[in-house]
Amino acid sequence: MSLTIGLSGVAGAGKDLFFSLLKRALIKNEIRVYRLALADSLKCEVSSFLLKEYGVNIFDCDRATKNLYRPFLVFHGKIKRSQTNGRYWIDKISSRIDSKEKHKIFCITDIRYAEFKKDELYWLREEKKGILVHVSQYSIEGNNKIFKLPPNEDEAKNDPILKNAADYKVEWPRIEGSQGFVEAALWKEVEDFIVWLKKNERHGLRFS
Repeated sequence: MSLTIGLSGVAGAGKDLFFSLLKRALIKNEIRVYRLALADSLKCEVSSFLLKEYGVNIFDCDRATKNLYRPFLVFHGKIKRSQTNGRYWIDKISSRIDSKEKHKIFCITDIRYAEFKKDELYWLREEKKGILVHVSQYSIEGNNKIFKLPPNEDEAKNDPILKNAADYKVEWPRIEGSQGFVEAALWKEVEDFIVWLKKNERHGLRFS
């Protein structure tokens, strides 16, 4: 029996970083995890257009470039979702999961919407019987935590809903430094999640 973990959080909060650390931790427990993203199919659909018209490889660009073209990606993704009551990208990723049944854990790194009745949150919880992890990043100003803001209206609307619905919440600080330094500083957040996961094995996983 496999488990589907969905990661939510505003752009730049560290969802991909959380996955990379989680993958390393699960490997130590001899558990295979496979990363998927709803946006993978979206990028495939628009990649040729972006490359032809703007000379941009959306699969291989820095964060600043990705942020520049994010409104275009959001627009295309939203149109497809609206045409199918939220199911377009869900159905695409479901077929990919079905083709890789040998993995124990599937991690979807971009659960972003909870607008339609059977949208991404419903799909994760009710259809995949998965769990939702919400990731937030903050900076310290004085004695206050200032959380990273959503980059657009869609995320501003959906992120609070997803955070409130999350089975597990990660709130970690913005840390400057090398990749290794950042990963070492945030490693405990993932260890704590693994401890929680071991205690909540309703999904049927068995750790070594």
